[in-house]
Amino acid sequence: MGRYILNPSIFPELEKIEKGTGGEYQLTDALRRLVTSEGICALELEGKRFDIGDKIGYVHAVLEMSLQREELRLPVLNYLSDMMERQEFK
Repeated sequence: MGRYILNPSIFPELEKIEKGTGGEYQLTDALRRLVTSEGICALELEGKRFDIGDKIGYVHAVLEMSLQREELRLPVLNYLSDMMERQEFK
């Protein structure tokens, strides 16, 4: 997983790389070149990671984040409780 804030120096590196996996240009190939010439900075994630590109991962993220918010916690818990009592999940 990664999100990038890139310096303009990435563009010359992108022009130098060849197509990689799947016939596509891979940003990671340009980053690999850049790290040897000028270095890059990274920040390791502290906390829980959710795969929101996956349907169940998205549901987990929405539920966990909503339960952490004071104004959403009780309404979400009430909704889930009511839904379970009505057995709408079947």
